[in-house]
Amino acid sequence: MANENFMDLLARARALDEEFSETEARPLEHFKVSGGRLIFDGNSLPLEENARGRLLAKVRAPIGYLKNRTTNLQLDALREHLEEGDFGRTPKVVTRRGELFTISHGELVELTHSEVLAAIGDSLGQDADGLSVSRIEETGGQLELELVSTAKSLEIRQGDVVKAGLHVLHSRYGDQATQVQTFIYRLICSNGMTRRECVSREGIVRTRRLPTDHPRGKALLLDQIRRLTARTWKQLEPQLAELRATSARPADVQQVLKQWLQRARISTRVSDDGEVRTMMDRLLSAWRDEGSENTYYGAVNALTRVGSHDLGLSSRQRHALSLLGGLLAFSGVHICPRCFSLLSFGVSAPESTQQMLPEPIDAGNSGP
Repeated sequence: MANENFMDLLARARALDEEFSETEARPLEHFKVSGGRLIFDGNSLPLEENARGRLLAKVRAPIGYLKNRTTNLQLDALREHLEEGDFGRTPKVVTRRGELFTISHGELVELTHSEVLAAIGDSLGQDADGLSVSRIEETGGQLELELVSTAKSLEIRQGDVVKAGLHVLHSRYGDQATQVQTFIYRLICSNGMTRRECVSREGIVRTRRLPTDHPRGKALLLDQIRRLTARTWKQLEPQLAELRATSARPADVQQVLKQWLQRARISTRVSDDGEVRTMMDRLLSAWRDEGSENTYYGAVNALTRVGSHDLGLSSRQRHALSLLGGLLAFSGVHICPRCFSLLSFGVSAPESTQQMLPEPIDAGNSGP
């Protein structure tokens, strides 16, 4: 995967797209849940455990609660959500390799993974040839990519080189908008960070879902992705320069980390016995491993080191630290309360989301 280029990635996305099949959109009255199966227009598909989980998550049902309840209760919940139109008034049934995958809103334009990547490639032109895959993850129909370019690199200080590129998130059948954002990768320790930009300053930072009856709906969505890509790509070099400036900004790193965890609504508790268990313990340990540098760059590297490498944390927690590192790295350019709303976890999450994501915010119960 380390040598996978953009054309390889596009071929992989096309193969992934071929695993899915969709029915035509049908009126809601054509669907029912009965006998542990989804029945529509003479067709019948079993509602297996994994499919039930995906469907319940799609309507933001409390998964942590329902997974410990009976199958009949889960089916009753699905039946009610379906009848209430929570999967749309004209749903489409999606199968993957012949098995029920999800129920999709027939009223919204959907883009395949390869269509999104092709639009990114169109926007970058020849620059796409220099992209390589740093990370790729496909879960539940959502594709997440971290791409870096040798043409967008900078030496922060002697021997410490970072590469920049794109973080792409596309959910083919979910309600989440497609995102194209800055990704920065530090070669010396394989740390990565994502810069998510708030709409209060930068304008469009993600696509807006469009209805299927919108004139040129798909073409407009693809154009949004091209514009997102072009804007993000244009900003990479100035952002690398800003990152280098953080290495000359003095900081009381322990205090900075505490303040930023508090702003992100993450616990700053420290273990009394010196063991590395809490989030703050992990960050301070990483900072010391990085050389205890009292600069903003030192604080950023502590966040990204734990976010990239601490497998004792959930992927959700690590991702939030990567985002927080991105906010801190560019706080000299822009930071506002809205920026912190972009973090993907926190105690402010909706109740249903909290129940689906049971990991402790302070990581106090997770071993390193």
